[in-house]
Amino acid sequence: MFLSEPEFHVADSWDRLEAIVRTQAVDVLIVDPSADGVVNVDAVAGLLNSFPSLPMVGYVMLNPVSFGAIAQLSRRGLSHVVLHRFGDSRERLQLTLARVRTHPPSQRLLKMMGPALRKVPLSLSRAVAEMFDKPHRFSSVIDLAITAQLPAVSVYRYLEAAKLTSPKKLLIAAKMSRGLTYLRDPGYSVAEVATKLAYRHPRIFTSHALEVFGLTPTRLRSRVSDEDATAMLVQWINMPNLPVSGPSSVPHV
Repeated sequence: MFLSEPEFHVADSWDRLEAIVRTQAVDVLIVDPSADGVVNVDAVAGLLNSFPSLPMVGYVMLNPVSFGAIAQLSRRGLSHVVLHRFGDSRERLQLTLARVRTHPPSQRLLKMMGPALRKVPLSLSRAVAEMFDKPHRFSSVIDLAITAQLPAVSVYRYLEAAKLTSPKKLLIAAKMSRGLTYLRDPGYSVAEVATKLAYRHPRIFTSHALEVFGLTPTRLRSRVSDEDATAMLVQWINMPNLPVSGPSSVPHV
């Protein structure tokens, strides 16, 4: 699958790091528990508890103190560690980050569309993949067309010929599928999820959730599984030849 170029944010404090996580589209955290000069297990554990779907990589020096901190954090949910000067070459770090990134609803939906996307020009297929990978970068069909280096009218024509849905629906689906991942984490408010998805106002996010799922984001986060939500997205997109398994029992507002 095509992945767009990564974005990097650097935090100079734990408070700044949490602020970035709450407002920016972050795929992976690289965290040094001793970044502020003191091994801060509680700060890292707090991030793990508040944002469990956000992959985290511990970046530590090879010494007993750091190893003790990593041992504690591994019991509290930290699964990936990189050693300073041992596993942190550019190539190995890129492989680690690619391996730990995960957005299940987005990936499932994009995989379902794979056969249809192979019928459109490669530049458009890659642009759609980038839109699902980085939905915050896209606010309109024009953004998709620019990324694909095609006229907007051609985007509509190619998607229609491949029996894909409209570009607007694809954009909403990309934002909703990523929003599902964010909503699973207790640390995000609905307004913060809307900000991370680059909505101009949370009410637009809520309007799209109601349009697609018949539920507000607050109810969506607690009442619908990822599997059911993906099935509802597929049904809403209404593309021929996509496997649709109806949601089990989904309450509506």
